[in-house]
Amino acid sequence: MVLLHGIGARSSEPFLQDRVAAAAEVLHVTPRTIRRRLVQANTLVARALRDPSLTGTSAQPVRLLSHHVTTDLRRPVVRLVSAKTVLRRRGGEIELRERFGTPGNRGPEAPTLSVGGAELLDLEPISASVWEASLRLPEGVAGTTAAYALTVEEPGIAALSPFTVAVPMQLMNRCAVTVHFGDLHPVTHLREVRNALPVTLYEPPVLGPDAGPAPPTVTLTADRPQLGLAFGYAWVWAEAGAG
Repeated sequence: MVLLHGIGARSSEPFLQDRVAAAAEVLHVTPRTIRRRLVQANTLVARALRDPSLTGTSAQPVRLLSHHVTTDLRRPVVRLVSAKTVLRRRGGEIELRERFGTPGNRGPEAPTLSVGGAELLDLEPISASVWEASLRLPEGVAGTTAAYALTVEEPGIAALSPFTVAVPMQLMNRCAVTVHFGDLHPVTHLREVRNALPVTLYEPPVLGPDAGPAPPTVTLTADRPQLGLAFGYAWVWAEAGAG
């Protein structure tokens, strides 16, 4: 019930805080209790998605070791990179399927994608903003590691959301988020995001005084990050950059 209200399946309110209030009224509890239960429900969903009986994890040819998400705002063309290191569970060639998000609503237009460390076999849309890439890792020996990266290039920031986060859906040793800032796309109110419900990133932020210009590069890391919750960075586009 709480999760259905949180994702908007049982209520029509546009913002999470309104959906939380609606759920609290229906269940006769406080909004704070609803938020706590929503975090618990989100974590349970993430655990279910990695359950071997549901996802076939036991048959997966690799185990995820680390994931590094990077947004590079230093050039006119923005680069979004998802780099992973995996442990091979068997030898030979290995085929994987990677889902990744792209900015905005692209429709049928494929993103500008490049792949390093693996061969791109196919690319197909899952939704207006999610794509799935079929990859083939080169031959290797069981028990060794392999690294590959997907890079999406975006012409400017018009379709970009003002945040870069990782939302782990698999167990891993380490996850990191890096953002490179620059003068071409200035930002204000840079802030860390830690263990947040992903849907809250689309809520209007409650902003305090601006801490000043963002550092050239920021990185946030987590060892064995919590499943289903977002961590990384969020900001506000400066008017000069948004124009």
